[in-house]
Amino acid sequence: MEAFCQGQDVTKDNQRAEQPNILQKLVQLVKSLLEDDMHCLMCKLAVEVGILGFGVCHIVMDIIRMQKMASRWVPHQLTSANMWQRHATANLNLQWYHNENYALSQCTTHP
Repeated sequence: MEAFCQGQDVTKDNQRAEQPNILQKLVQLVKSLLEDDMHCLMCKLAVEVGILGFGVCHIVMDIIRMQKMASRWVPHQLTSANMWQRHATANLNLQWYHNENYALSQCTTHP
């Protein structure tokens, strides 16, 4: 506000000294911990990294893009072939579901 009162009308920020990217350091630490132990629990990661559990959850699931499968953390990367295979399997299951001879369709209720 003082700058505007003194006649300064430029709104650009002044240059600041570079600060270390703490998030990148945490991401690298979590990656290395997961590489050492793929069965690691979120709460254990949170204690070892020194941040809250939802922070570790954000790093693992959103930044590193890993998911828990069969009690192991694995990368969540679907190739286009994987996506087409899932699409084909879903269509096949849907066709089976609509078929009157499909056993599971007799177990469910229809509106």
